[in-house]
Order: sequence, then C-alpha cells, then structure tokens
Amino acid sequence: SAKEIPTNHTPHQPNIVQTPADIEQAKRNALPKGEFQVGDLKYEASEQGSGVTVFGPVNDAVEIHIPSQIKYGKYTYEVTSIGDGAFLGCLSLTSITIPNSVTSIGESAFFSCSGLKSITIPNSVTSIGYAAFSGCTDLVSINIPNSVKSIGNGAFTNCSSLTSINIPEGITKISAFGGCTSLKSVHLPSTLTSIGEGAFSDCKSLVSIDIPESVTEIEKDAFNGCTSLVNIVLPSQIKQVPWRAFEGCTSLEEIKLPAQVKGISANAFAGCTRLHDIYSYATYPPFAEESSFVNYNAYLYIPCESKRDYTMDPVWSKFQNIECLSDEPITGVENIDTPSQATT
Repeated sequence: SAKEIPTNHTPHQPNIVQTPADIEQAKRNALPKGEFQVGDLKYEASEQGSGVTVFGPVNDAVEIHIPSQIKYGKYTYEVTSIGDGAFLGCLSLTSITIPNSVTSIGESAFFSCSGLKSITIPNSVTSIGYAAFSGCTDLVSINIPNSVKSIGNGAFTNCSSLTSINIPEGITKISAFGGCTSLKSVHLPSTLTSIGEGAFSDCKSLVSIDIPESVTEIEKDAFNGCTSLVNIVLPSQIKQVPWRAFEGCTSLEEIKLPAQVKGISANAFAGCTRLHDIYSYATYPPFAEESSFVNYNAYLYIPCESKRDYTMDPVWSKFQNIECLSDEPITGVENIDTPSQATT
C-alpha cells in the first residue's frame, strides 16, 4: 500500500537566495498602479516600477511646483516624467518648477500655455517631446541643458516671444522653431547633422545663422519666410537645396552654394527679390528649376573652368551676369589712405 505522509511532515524546500535586485523588484511589484491625485496634481503610476508621471493639474493654477517625490498611502514614488498633454491649454499658468528627478517631457505637455513666461528645464531631462511647448506665446527665454539629447518636431513652434535659443551639444536633428517670430539669436551645436522640415520657418527676426560644418542635410521649408535673413553659407557637405528652403527670404542678399551641391529644387529661393550675389562652387552646374530663383539679374560667380557648362545650362544661362569666382568682389578689407608725399 502507498506510504502515508505524516501530517506534521514539511516537504523539503530548496534554499532561495534573494538578491538586492530581486527585493527591489518585489517592492515595485507591490506598488499600486493607475491614476491618483496628490495635492494639486494628478499622477499615473508606471507599470515598470516606482516612477510616476505627472499628467495634469486638478484645477487651473498660476504657479505649479512639481515635487521630486510624492507619498500616496504607504508608498513613496519618484516623479520621473511629465506626460503627453499634461498641462495642455492651461492658459492661467505663468510659471512651473520641474524637479531634477524628471527625465522626459512628453508630447504637447505645455501646448498653448500662452501665459507661461519662463521655465527652467533641469539637467536630468534627456528628451523633449513633439510640440511640447508649442504655442507658449509669452515664453521669452528657455534654457535647454546639455543632458537633452532629443528635441521633438515642433517642440517650440509659435513661441512668438522667444528671442534666443542655445541648442546643446548632442542634438543631431532639429525641427522645432517654426513661427518663432521674435527669434534673433540661435546657436547650433557641432553635433547637428540635419536641419529638419520647417525648422526655422517664419522666424521673421532672424538676421543671420551659422550652420555648422557637421550639417549634411537641410529639409524643405527650413528657412521659409525668414524675411530678415541677409546671408547664408551652406556647409560643404550639403548636396541638395530642397523645395522652398529659403522661399520668401526677402532680405537675403547673398548665398554660397558648396561644391558638393547637385541640385536646387523648385522654389528654393522663390521670392528672394534682393538676392544679388550667388556663389556656386560646383564645377558642374547643379540641376535647377527655372522657379529655383526669381532674380536672374543677380551676379552669379562660378569656377572659371566651368563657365561654358553654366552658360549652356537651360536654367543657369538665364543669369545676366556670370563671373569667374576669381573675379568675385573682395570684402572685409578697409580702404587705407596713403599720403602722397612722405613727411620728413
């Protein structure tokens, strides 16, 4: 017959060794999940652990202080992110404090917070989402720390009071400042490789911008409508000037096209009525449309050995004044008055 197991017998259990990581994970698993309110803000607990996301105020507020930690019941959470649309349309909001625990600012987080005048992004933040501050029309200044490695498309579009911006090292693509009509000063990092679609479109106060040599691509409408932009030097690795890239830059007087340029798209310089000096360093004429330029009375400076090719090209030949690059005007040299007789 089967051997009976005594009721007081305890089956042998293998030794279970819990590491500190196991214990920490068990604590996280015990935390409640979902939405809840603490003070004047609403939060959502993460499924991955003890971090929480701010996803909005309880009521309209003028000033908001986001804490680095919150306590809910017997649990303590670290505030790690600002959620998508968290403060969208908070028209009364004028200032907000973001703690050093936050690592990301979500899409449209402060969209249309038209009363927000200034904000300090802590150096814990690594990403700013799509349209995060779009439509913050009273925002005069913002400091983007070096910790930020990605800035979403349209992050600062239509921030019409913003006057200057310093984009930190580490950012490789930017497409975020369209409609910043008061923007006068922009610093681009040496890590930048792409200026995206509409990046600075309608930045009507922008007079000049230094594009770093690291940039290899400029997308369509990048500087469309920059009516105060006077001159631009394209980096040496640019191969294409895209559709409407500088359309409507009515103050643009000079453009330098590097030797690598292979094509200039339709309307690239449409509406650039003051453009009077074009320097093309390409030995073979880049492909261009008739609508690429508007002022064919401008002076076109080209490599001497390429004059025949340019003058036979159906578009480039339309320029009335084609000169060799060696004949280009010398700039930056002051006139020096020399006395006709030496004094003794």
